Amino acid sequence: MSSHQVPRLEDTKTTLGGFGQRVFLISGLVGLAGLVATFAQGWMRGDNLEHFAFSYLVSYAFFLSISLGALVFLPIQYVTKASWCVVIRRQAEVMAAIMPVLLVLGIPLIFLLGRIYGWADPAAVMDPALTHKAAFLSKGAFTIRWGIYFVLWTALALFFWRNSVRLFSPKLRMDIIAWSPFSS
Repeated sequence: MSSHQVPRLEDTKTTLGGFGQRVFLISGLVGLAGLVATFAQGWMRGDNLEHFAFSYLVSYAFFLSISLGALVFLPIQYVTKASWCVVIRRQAEVMAAIMPVLLVLGIPLIFLLGRIYGWADPAAVMDPALTHKAAFLSKGAFTIRWGIYFVLWTALALFFWRNSVRLFSPKLRMDIIAWSPFSS
């Protein structure tokens, strides 16, 4: 009977040398240039960036939903002890692990809050229907809730991503299974 050796974490990393860093940097610069060009075009539209804000929100929500979907998919697979998902689990972990990037990309939404949501406009506080909700619907309260959500989502996503390669350890696998119900 042959013995099975547990792979070391160091042996499972793939590196691209300097090429991966260059691709990451160039992609980031192209994305930033596109965001600046889109912002400039929205500014020239003359509608106080309202069209830009709605377009940005739709795009942001699309990518956030993909990442959150992966974050829901992962704990379900651990709780049910599904073995069929091993092939696609790594992709789901990477999709969920972009939460810190989505956190940074969500910052413009906080600045555009008043243009997107009517309740975030300072003049809306005078509306009698919203006065009792003013504390909850304020920009500060929204930012705090948004930050708490992203801290939790990022912690869970990075937990699954970092511990995935070490799943060969039975104790770690049981720990992940034990934490999974809290994330779904």
